[in-house]
Amino acid sequence: MISELPAGSVVLLSTTSADGPHAIPVSAIRVIGPDLLLALSRARGSLARLRAEPMVAVTIIEAGIAQTLRGRADVHCGELPGAEFMAVVKVTVEAIDDHLRPETRIEAGVRWAFTDPATAERDRAVLAALDRYEIASRSRGAETVDGDEHGKSEVLAVSVDRPATLQTSADSTDDHRGDG
Repeated sequence: MISELPAGSVVLLSTTSADGPHAIPVSAIRVIGPDLLLALSRARGSLARLRAEPMVAVTIIEAGIAQTLRGRADVHCGELPGAEFMAVVKVTVEAIDDHLRPETRIEAGVRWAFTDPATAERDRAVLAALDRYEIASRSRGAETVDGDEHGKSEVLAVSVDRPATLQTSADSTDDHRGDG
């Protein structure tokens, strides 16, 4: 299992629905032990799909890594404090498929880059909010709290000055990060 991803890494989140599988790039992600935290736009289809069918796959292609993590996704926070247009999803990893073989290797992964300063700043804000949420979740044991079904999510009073380690994806259709 991976313990950390390089800054700007992009993973693929695969969800399913009646019309078939959907795969989207996501980069607002944190590795939490064997599990993952993702920030996904509240306005996009992937969040609705994983609520209806929580079994998901996250594919990681990075230097030295080619894995698909399969498991159950739960919405932990319907509105990410500090980036309320995002939701926090925990993926409880149940199986890991390692795609590398001794005769193969991955030399590099994909990276996000921003051409608009406002988008880059918004991305930094999402990552900082996800970092604060991660730290608060660890300190309180983070049970699933879905702000859309159980009222507005509580604001987590945690302040950290920690550099963001990953960037979120750009969405050209509605300017939300991390979901397609």
